[in-house]
Amino acid sequence: MGHHKLLKLTNYWKTTPSMTVSFITNIMRRERFKDILSDLQFSNNNDALLKDHPDHDRAFKGKWLIDYLNE
Repeated sequence: MGHHKLLKLTNYWKTTPSMTVSFITNIMRRERFKDILSDLQFSNNNDALLKDHPDHDRAFKGKWLIDYLNE
């Protein structure tokens, strides 16, 4: 998430000093974030190309959003 990168999403809500990201914890509870994340979908997974396909794009799920914002 941004400039403060941790290995797991749940680490952003840890209370240990080395992992605390108060900006995140002050904005939203972890469970609320998980609820939103579970419902957030930008594309249909059935439309994705297989990893061994020459036109496979790792950014497939968010590519349309990136293209839209770049316009």
